[in-house]
Amino acid sequence: GSAALSSSKTLDRQITVQFTATTHRDLPWRFKPLQHSITLKIGETGMAYYWAENTSNQPIIGMATYNVSPDKAAPYFHKIACFCFEEQKLAPHQGMEMPVLFFIDPAYVEDPQLKNLNTITLSY
Repeated sequence: GSAALSSSKTLDRQITVQFTATTHRDLPWRFKPLQHSITLKIGETGMAYYWAENTSNQPIIGMATYNVSPDKAAPYFHKIACFCFEEQKLAPHQGMEMPVLFFIDPAYVEDPQLKNLNTITLSY
């Protein structure tokens, strides 16, 4: 998918985005979000960081897959830049901060299903 650049407008309504991480059991990486959540205005660009560390003795390439929940909020969650857009290679015992830059589409507020939904979870 192509990356959106940013939103043209910011609304007063705020959304809290929570961050979670799970690692495939066969991948010897330590992977975690560096912040539990961020509260930002709809349309405002947010930045979050994850930490990945290769706990093995050989270089490993990992590819992150993501999920936005609840599902009905997913179409409004736009990633501008993300470590999940490409494979990440970590040397043995190397650790790295990995950023994700995102915004919530202002059209979110026009969706009646989302009227009372003020928390979105981004998980990798």
